[in-house]
Amino acid sequence: MAAGHPLEGLTGAEPLIDPLALLGSMIRIPVSADDAVRLRHGQRVGRALEPGPAALVLDGRLIAIGEAADDAWQPVVVLTA
Repeated sequence: MAAGHPLEGLTGAEPLIDPLALLGSMIRIPVSADDAVRLRHGQRVGRALEPGPAALVLDGRLIAIGEAADDAWQPVVVLTA
């Protein structure tokens, strides 16, 4: 990683990397605010028209990584608010 820092040199003031930037070409699926609440509670949302995994995104922020399950997005990794 070109912008990496050795642990010994970290001060806590380093900028954080946007989680979406780490997901490469993973498809992004926009979700509503209501869907974001459901995802944070582990509930399925939407209509999965693509095979997973997918980044489920609200207003440019990663909410969850979802897998297609029974034609909906099932969250498998959920980020906190």
